Amino acid sequence: MAESTAKTPGPFDPEALLAAQRRNAEAFTSAGKIVADGMRTYAESQVGMMQEAMRGLWGTMQTGGSASVSTDPSDQLARMRAAFDRVLAQLQELTQLLLKVQSDALAVLNDAAAANAQALGGVAPNFAEMQKTVTEAMQNASRQVTAAIDEMRKRMTALQEETRQAMGTGKAGSAASPRT
Repeated sequence: MAESTAKTPGPFDPEALLAAQRRNAEAFTSAGKIVADGMRTYAESQVGMMQEAMRGLWGTMQTGGSASVSTDPSDQLARMRAAFDRVLAQLQELTQLLLKVQSDALAVLNDAAAANAQALGGVAPNFAEMQKTVTEAMQNASRQVTAAIDEMRKRMTALQEETRQAMGTGKAGSAASPRT
């Protein structure tokens, strides 16, 4: 009977459970702050992009709309291409920002989950492998976005060239070369 009175570690350890809950609360708070800061940066970027576009529009309006606008189709194509490239660059910038925010927030949550699993003595899932899988998926998504943007640039270049040929200019100039 003396053996049955010996204290054996049970599945319920209130101190470890309390510490795990504290870690969870801290992790969610940190992840929330990361996401909030990221969304603030995202919104500020969008506001900056809109302000830049409005300044350009206002400048065109101030000059009477026609003083700086050429009616030459090649000039119009070059301006269209520059605007297209600017929008794509902004899209890439915002996409990278959101992927980084997501990755940072997940890292905080994964670290807390791994610490909790270790502290509670449970069989922990392989968080390092899960994080690697998530990271690879996000990198693949980023590569797909980049490939789609490159394809859009190629199509824009082809459209510019077709337009030039249709206009009879046939110039393959600097406006037709895609940005890298």
